[in-house]
Parts: sequence; C-alpha cells; structure tokens
Amino acid sequence: MQAALATSPTAIAPIVRIHVKELRSMTTASTTQPATPTPTDPTPTYPTPTDPTSTDPAPAPRRYPEPRLEIRPADDPVLASLGHDPRSDYVETFWLPILGPSATLLVRRIALGLERCPDGFDIDTHHWAEELGLGSRGGKHSPLWRSIDRLCRFGLARRNGPRLVVHRQVPPLTLRQVERLPAHLRRRHDGRGSGSSPMPRAA
Repeated sequence: MQAALATSPTAIAPIVRIHVKELRSMTTASTTQPATPTPTDPTPTYPTPTDPTSTDPAPAPRRYPEPRLEIRPADDPVLASLGHDPRSDYVETFWLPILGPSATLLVRRIALGLERCPDGFDIDTHHWAEELGLGSRGGKHSPLWRSIDRLCRFGLARRNGPRLVVHRQVPPLTLRQVERLPAHLRRRHDGRGSGSSPMPRAA
C-alpha cells in the first residue's frame, strides 16, 4: 500500500504545489528587495573653460578722458624763489605722504620732461600710464587720471581740456598740511624753520 501511495499522482500533487509556492515566494522576495543606492560622486564639477580660440570680440578697453595731454609749464616768480624742485628731498620726505606715491611720481616725471623741453611737451596718456607702472586701465577713475586730479586738487597743476599746466616748483606745505603729517615728520618739518634749503636725506 505504501508503494501505491508513492506512485499515486494524487499523493504527489500536493507536495509539488507546496514546492512551487515556495519557489514563487523566494523569487518574489528577491525581486522586491530595495536596490542598493549608488554613492554620490565626490568629484566637484567645474564650469567648462572658455575656448581660447573663440572669435567673439573682446570688450573694448576704457579710454582716458583725454588720449593725449599737452604739458605746459606754469612760471610763477614766487614759487621760483620759495618752492622746491619736485625731485628734491623736501618733496620726497614731506609731500609724498600728502600726495601719495603715484601723484608724486607723476609730478617728478613731468619736472624731468620740462627740464628737457622747457616750453612743454605732449604725452600719450596710455603710454605714460604703462611707463609709470600705473597699469593700462583707462577711464576717469584710472590710477593715472586720479593722480592728475590730485595734482590739480593740491594746486600743483591745472587742467583745461587736453592742456595740463604744471608748476615747475612745488610750494612748501601749508600749516594744515603739516598737521596731517605723522608726528615724527611734523617735528622734522618744524625743525627746518622757514628756509628752503634741501632737506638732508634720512638714513
């Protein structure tokens, strides 16, 4: 009888159905597992660099208010007797903190030009800015143009359109300007008295 049951199809069918159900449940479980998340790439992204061979036109450089300047001397008999050469130690020691380095360099360069060309000379503003180390950026806020404005503000020059009239001599500091100096320079300036003899170069 056991042999009959082992070979009977009706006895085997339930066992087959159980195995089929187990296989189906295992397949379903394996397909419904959550996928492993892909890790984020830690490499940062950068913008694509501009193609250096691009034919797009570059922005036009800003122009100076005057592309050329006519430098002319301003002869003043009073300054000729009381003033100081822009290349003197007095200007380097006392005017430099007031004018700033760029304007001081500019007035020195102009003094050299007027020594070589007493009646005046013309300059290319773009070239002069580059020669003085003031860059090539144009416009009224450029370093060169601000230096010209400072010379005019302190009475060392005056500009009328393309003409820049510059004094050959730099006047002594006013009392107000002396008060703006650092304390140690005020003492040195006061110790000089009212004479216009060259200031000894500081060690």
